[in-house]
Amino acid sequence: MCDELKKGKVIIAWVELEEGWSGDYNPEDPDDEELLRFDAYIENHEWEDDYPTYSYCTQFPASATPEQRQAGLKYLMSHLYPFMSKNEWCRGEAERLSWIGLDWLE
Repeated sequence: MCDELKKGKVIIAWVELEEGWSGDYNPEDPDDEELLRFDAYIENHEWEDDYPTYSYCTQFPASATPEQRQAGLKYLMSHLYPFMSKNEWCRGEAERLSWIGLDWLE
């Protein structure tokens, strides 16, 4: 499953890659949880070196509702768009945002 939000030429997407708390998600481990990754990139310049692109696993659960996922994307966009819309790098901010979880939406 992939959810995305686009503003101008900036795209931020939730991606499910079966990642968990300690690497690959282990459904047999009751303490593990499948987590979402966010990808942030410029339209038509997805992963080129000349444009800011980010991909980080988060603390956002894959079990989040569609409304929670949308709210998470809006939160990420509100923090990354000001930089990415001007093709400015913001790796530190993207790394900080990798800690996003449902509690950030409260």
